[in-house]
Amino acid sequence: MFEWKVEKMALMNQVCATLASHGEKIYKCEPMTAREDKIAFVDSMQEGKLSYLLFLIDKFNADKDRLPKKESGFGGSGIKTVPLKAWIKRNDTRYPKKMIDDRYWYGKYTFLGVDRYIQTNRKGEHETYEDLVSECFHRQLKICEEQERAYFSAHDEYSVLKKKVREKAEEYHTTFGMPVVFSGGGGVLVGDGGNGKREITVEELRGLLDKYGQVDALIERLTVGE
Repeated sequence: MFEWKVEKMALMNQVCATLASHGEKIYKCEPMTAREDKIAFVDSMQEGKLSYLLFLIDKFNADKDRLPKKESGFGGSGIKTVPLKAWIKRNDTRYPKKMIDDRYWYGKYTFLGVDRYIQTNRKGEHETYEDLVSECFHRQLKICEEQERAYFSAHDEYSVLKKKVREKAEEYHTTFGMPVVFSGGGGVLVGDGGNGKREITVEELRGLLDKYGQVDALIERLTVGE
């Protein structure tokens, strides 16, 4: 089975290609992972919903020839709306919220951002793979990569120090004369004379935190002495 651990941060550096069609990046592990392993991995992250969705698709394909047809079929299926709704209500019962829409977009399912119809299961405009399993595996990997980046930000010393300095600067409203600018996305910049701004260094962050620590200690001593 395909294995992934957030602390290894493997996906952040596993991009091997870019699709020319819409610039989507592909992970090295995608073409090397067997279909069964892709299903098992997504199931492990999504409460078994991919296997269940595949079961529903197979069941529908087995039953559709027996369902009443209309003359011009939406999406190429030709299944009448009322029998289609009845089939969904009868078969999509595992989860409190149905995976297949039987109220508005009849037969549509949305899973991991994949939007398709059970009648055709055609690839969407912004999807990468025709195969549903490969598409869901790809999208799950993208979610996992975001988790890796969040983990990195939470554990990387530089990121942690920047966050602490930002919090202390907001608390005490001073950076002790250092021309610090806090930018969006957690960035911390320092004015560098006439040369614009640059990223703050780890040593500068540690120096600022040392000064904030001295202020903390002073406030504590004064508070105790009251």
